[in-house]
Amino acid sequence: MPLTAAQRFSALLTGDIDVLIRNTTWTQGRDAAVDFGPTTFYDGQKLMGKTPVFGADSVLADIDGTKVCVVIGSTGADNIANAAAAASLTPTFVPVANEAEATAQLLAGTCDLYTTDESSLVSARFNALGSGGENLVIFPGTPISKEPLGPVYRGGDSTWADIIDWVVYAMIIADEKGITSANIGETWDNDVQSTALFGGAGERQTAMHLDADAFREVITQVGNYNEVFEANLTPVGFARAGTLNARYGVDGGLLFAPPAGGSVPAGLAPAAAPTVSTLAAVKARGELRCGVNGGLAGFSIVNGAGASGFDVALCRAVATAVLGDATLVDYVPLTSAERFNALAHGDIDVLIRNTTRTQGRESAFDFAPTTFYDGQKLLGRASAYSAPSTFADIGNATVCVVNGSTGADNVVNVAAAAGVTITVVKVASETEAGTKLLDASCDLFTTDESGLMSLRASLAAGGGPELVIFPYIAFSKEPLGPVYRANDSAWGDVINWTVYAMFMADKKGITAGNIGDSWDTDAESTALFGGTNERQTAMGLAADAFRKVIAAVGNYGEVFEANLKPLGFSRTSSANARYGAEGGLIFSPPAGGSVPQ
Repeated sequence: MPLTAAQRFSALLTGDIDVLIRNTTWTQGRDAAVDFGPTTFYDGQKLMGKTPVFGADSVLADIDGTKVCVVIGSTGADNIANAAAAASLTPTFVPVANEAEATAQLLAGTCDLYTTDESSLVSARFNALGSGGENLVIFPGTPISKEPLGPVYRGGDSTWADIIDWVVYAMIIADEKGITSANIGETWDNDVQSTALFGGAGERQTAMHLDADAFREVITQVGNYNEVFEANLTPVGFARAGTLNARYGVDGGLLFAPPAGGSVPAGLAPAAAPTVSTLAAVKARGELRCGVNGGLAGFSIVNGAGASGFDVALCRAVATAVLGDATLVDYVPLTSAERFNALAHGDIDVLIRNTTRTQGRESAFDFAPTTFYDGQKLLGRASAYSAPSTFADIGNATVCVVNGSTGADNVVNVAAAAGVTITVVKVASETEAGTKLLDASCDLFTTDESGLMSLRASLAAGGGPELVIFPYIAFSKEPLGPVYRANDSAWGDVINWTVYAMFMADKKGITAGNIGDSWDTDAESTALFGGTNERQTAMGLAADAFRKVIAAVGNYGEVFEANLKPLGFSRTSSANARYGAEGGLIFSPPAGGSVPQ
C-alpha cells in the first residue's frame, strides 16, 4: 500500500496495514507510539542541489539564504532546522507532500535544495536521469543526522514483532554464513545454528507459530540480506563496503543478528494477568525489583556490604529514570534456572543478569539493546591447557556448565562437530563450577568469556591455581542485555531508552562529571536530557529523567571502565566499542523526534 510520510503512522495505528516497511527512521519520539524492528539500512540525512551552484565538496554553510524542500511528516525538517540554527544559517523551508514533488520542485527551480535520507536522494537522482538528474549533486560528505531505517509495527504485540524481527535476522544470518537463494538447498544444515534456523533439529519457528522451514522459504524465495541489497540498491549507486550496512566484525558494519535456535524457557509458573503496566507498578511501589546474578564479579555482587557491578549499575540507571533515585532498587539474586520463572511470574520487573538473547528465549520474553557482546569459551588449569588450546585438546574432559544457560548446547554441539567426546556436568551457578574446578570434579568450565574472566579473578583472589581461558576465538555469539516481559511496550521503551541514553552520552563525551554543563550543547542532547523537544514525558517519565541517569550512574563507557576494566576487559577492537570509526556495535537511534498522532 503506497503511503506518504504523513499517512504512514495513521495507517499503521488504525490497522490499515500490518507492518510499515517504508524508509522510516527509528527515533525516540516515534518509539513512544510504535515499535521498531531491526535496522535494515543505516542512513543519514544530506542535501541535494544542482551543479554548478553546488558540488560534492559543498558544506552546510552553503545553504544560507536558500530555499530547501522538506517532506511533511519526515524527520528531515527538524534535523535541517536544528543543523541550520546551530550554524546560524537562515534557509527558507518549503514543505512538500512526498519525494517525487520535492525532486520536481528542485528540478524546476522552485527549491534550491532538497534534503532527506541519503538513500532517498540517491534514488531520486537515479529516477531523474535523463530529465535533469545527471546535474544533481549530493552533499555534505558527513551526514547531518543518523537515520536508522527498518520495519515498524504496532506496540504490545510481541508475537508479531518476533516474526518481523526474525525474518530480518534470518536474512542477516544467511548473509553472514554465505547461504543464498541458490545454495540453500545444500547448505541450510551445514552447522547447528543454520539447521535450527532453517527448520531442522533445534528449530524454534514452531514456537513462533510459523512452519518449521519458514525461514528456509524466505531465503529460497527472496534471498539473503546481501542478495536483496545487491539486486535493488547496488544498481542505483549504493555500496555496503566501508559503511554501517556491512556485516559486523571484520567488515566493520552494524549488521548483526542474535544466535538462532536455543531452548524456549520451560516450566514457567503460571502468572496472573497484570492489572497495571510494569511502569505504573514500579512507580506505585516506589522501588524497582531487578533480577541479577549476585555472585559474578564485575557484573553483580550482592552481599551485606551492598551491591556493585556493571549489571547493578544498569539496575540503578533504570531506577533513576523511573523513580529519580538510584538507590530505590531491590536486587534479587537468581540462578540461571530461576531467572525466567521469576520474570514471568512478576517477582522481578526486569532481568539484568548476564542473559544471552536467543531466538528461543525471544519467543517468551523481550530483550533490550545488547549491553555486552560476549562469546563462549572454556576455562581450565594452566597445568593442563594453554591459551592456544583448541577443542582437539579436550577429548574425554569433564566440562561443567550452568544449568539453564545456553552453554550446554553450545559446547556439546561444537565438540560433536570436532569429533570430540566430553562429559557434561550441570551445576547451579558459577560459584559451584569454581568449586568443582578446584577439587578436580570438572576439568573445564564453559560459559560466556565474561563469566570466565569474573570467576578466574575471584578464584585467584582466594589463592586458587593459575587458570587459562581458551580458545582464542569464541565458539558462539552471546549478546547479553536486559530482559522484560513481552507485550509491555511502554515498559520496554523505558528500559531500551535508558540504555540508549547511556550509549548516546558515551558517544558525545557527556559524563557524570560534565553533564551539568554539556547536556544542552546540541539539539539531540537537549531533547534527550530534558530540554526543547524532549520526549521523556511521552514515555511516562520526568523530562530530565535521562539527565539524572547520567549524573547518578554515568554513561556506558564510565560504567564499563569502573566495573569491567579492573578484571581485564577492554572495549578496544571489540563489539563493545562505539560504532563507526571504532568498529563496535554500540549504537543508538536518534533522540527526540515528533510523536506520531
